[in-house]
Amino acid sequence: DLTQARFMEAEWVGADLTGATLNGVKLHGVSRFGLKTEGLNCEWIDLSPKGDRSEIYRFTPDVAQRFFNESRPTVYLTIDSPLNFKANLALATIYDQVAQAYPLFAQLPNMTVSSRRTIITFGVESNTELFATAYLAILPFVDGVATQQHLIKIIQMLRDQEMGVLGVREYKRVIDLNQMIESVMGNIKSSNISQPDSLPIEAASFFRAPTQTILTNSNQETLEVYLNPTYGKPRQRNPLNSQQKNLPFQIPPVEKVLAFVKEIFDDLKSSSIKS
Repeated sequence: DLTQARFMEAEWVGADLTGATLNGVKLHGVSRFGLKTEGLNCEWIDLSPKGDRSEIYRFTPDVAQRFFNESRPTVYLTIDSPLNFKANLALATIYDQVAQAYPLFAQLPNMTVSSRRTIITFGVESNTELFATAYLAILPFVDGVATQQHLIKIIQMLRDQEMGVLGVREYKRVIDLNQMIESVMGNIKSSNISQPDSLPIEAASFFRAPTQTILTNSNQETLEVYLNPTYGKPRQRNPLNSQQKNLPFQIPPVEKVLAFVKEIFDDLKSSSIKS
């Protein structure tokens, strides 16, 4: 019985909890990614920030399994161009500058490079970091302005919803998302981040390639934030003049966005009993 266990500061990602009993465990702020939970027994946990049992949640077996089997929230940035050495060096330099301005961005991304495209993957610790991370990830690219505008519009669209539609908890989450984006914008604006126009042509062509930005939350639901209309299409002869600023991409409908921002705690609220 791990009733008195305290995992608040623990590095718990990928832990083997097979057959464990976790009744009463304090789990505020603990990541639950990649856990092995076969035969796990957990009827209740403490999610209060101070461990004072002010937020006790009781589970059914089904809800417990969902709670302890989250997927890591992820930002997928796909560039419709292979990564070359000059672009790789420039990208590492720019991302390092971004990380110095905003420490949230300090974790290294994963990169997959093929003969046609480059996929940059940013895993984050919580759903609330997805929008800010995407805002920073797209910064070096010509598509950055359009993508960032879409991120801001999506959050504004949520803010425009009545509190009765969102619920108090969800509306507060939207306000937090907005504040995080504003913080990112302020930090980046006051920083001296390199721009693609100042890079060698071998690197600049990569940053001007069409992009796609997709967010995946902890429930493995996806939200396409931006897709350049020329993505996947034959290149123009001069890639430096192919920004295609006038081609529109529609942001997702509000129903899609509302479904995306729901987290596992929504399931807890409706499917479990809070004491």
